[in-house]
Amino acid sequence: MRIVGVDGGQSSTRCLVVDERGHVLGHGRGGPSNHLRGERGTARLRQALATVFAAALPGEVHPEVAGICLGMTGVTRGEQTQQIVEEIVREYVSPEHVYVCGDMSIALAGAAVLGPGVLVYAGTGANTYGVDESGREVRVGGWGYLIDDEGAGYDLGRQALKWVFRAEDGRGRPTLLREKLLAHFGCATLSDLRCKVYEGDGLPRPEIAALARLVGEAAAEGDAVAQSILALAGQTLAETAVTAIRKLGKQDQAITVYPAGGVFGAGSWIMKPFTTALRSGAPHARVASPRFPPVAGAVFLVLRMLDINLDERFLDRLSQGLEEIGWMNYKSESPR
Repeated sequence: MRIVGVDGGQSSTRCLVVDERGHVLGHGRGGPSNHLRGERGTARLRQALATVFAAALPGEVHPEVAGICLGMTGVTRGEQTQQIVEEIVREYVSPEHVYVCGDMSIALAGAAVLGPGVLVYAGTGANTYGVDESGREVRVGGWGYLIDDEGAGYDLGRQALKWVFRAEDGRGRPTLLREKLLAHFGCATLSDLRCKVYEGDGLPRPEIAALARLVGEAAAEGDAVAQSILALAGQTLAETAVTAIRKLGKQDQAITVYPAGGVFGAGSWIMKPFTTALRSGAPHARVASPRFPPVAGAVFLVLRMLDINLDERFLDRLSQGLEEIGWMNYKSESPR
């Protein structure tokens, strides 16, 4: 029996094939497969799926699989995007069962191994998603960078730029971020940097989000401005988790919160304020690292659909297989 999980995001798409005992049979990585509306979106999805299926299921035309789950950025169950994905998948494989859902569903399924909990994702964008024991879902945030996404990489990058220029005005404290930003963009002056930021249609969103790494570096070097940016981000992201917990009616009960995404790579400078704010609003909550990556969560959802039990032997085999291919600890690359 072959079970297939797919994690489709902005920068890449991953496909994992396993058997019912947890052995990894194949894997593949392709290009982006998000934002499906319009011809360009569906063409991008076709290209990504063709690439990952060819790598994960080599030498087969329309290979038969027991089930496949695809967790895709921008997909909502019950909407047209779900149907579009399912139709395109059947152009490449012949599954007995197909399940299409949003990327946060597979991320939490992997983090909690199908258990209840709340996943707080902060990468380029931010999103929070929770599920209780009955399967009831709640979502907080994820409205996109023009409306929300506070605490995400784009927000941190924009904050870095803002406070460097405010310091130039005398409206803010001096910060190591000035020299880091100038060096990052190869600029000699802030005037040059401003021109770089606004050049053409302006810096693409991923390039601004990439500046979050500089904020983490500056914070680790003792920069108070960078530390305050990360502290506010941690508090803001915790607020989304507390809101999700309250929507689930779990504010007075034990529940696990899983921080995920590159922003949390800043370590204690964001995790300490995140944990403090979380426990202030939801004192019984605990924080844990995701146990498995999102693509494994897609596999778990197929197993549940097929009514196959997930035991520790399966999980141990899968963990070993993911370690061997270097996928055990990768972060979901969806932008949210």
